[in-house]
Amino acid sequence: MGLSAGGRSSTRRARPPARSGSHSDPSVRAVRVRTEPTLRIPLGILGLLSMLGAYALVVARYLPELVGTWPAWAQAIAYLLLGIVWLMPLRRFLIWMETGRWSPPRADE
Repeated sequence: MGLSAGGRSSTRRARPPARSGSHSDPSVRAVRVRTEPTLRIPLGILGLLSMLGAYALVVARYLPELVGTWPAWAQAIAYLLLGIVWLMPLRRFLIWMETGRWSPPRADE
């Protein structure tokens, strides 16, 4: 009847292939796939976990003494901000784990 098993017409046109370099974000255009395994990934994960653990211990150990007397709304804001702060260096750290450089690759590379 012209319908495939999924209920769609069998005369659908295929999606055109993606054009290289057509994305509006330059960091997406410059993505290259790594072909060789690298030690940066497991070392980076271990480093990330250890630094995040140390950050959590410092916040859990010293922050309650500082903000314990603050009103609840101020404590909530402080803990929310400290919960977000550790994300700031994460992008560059993940770029280093993937490329070996701290900055994103340029579009012409």
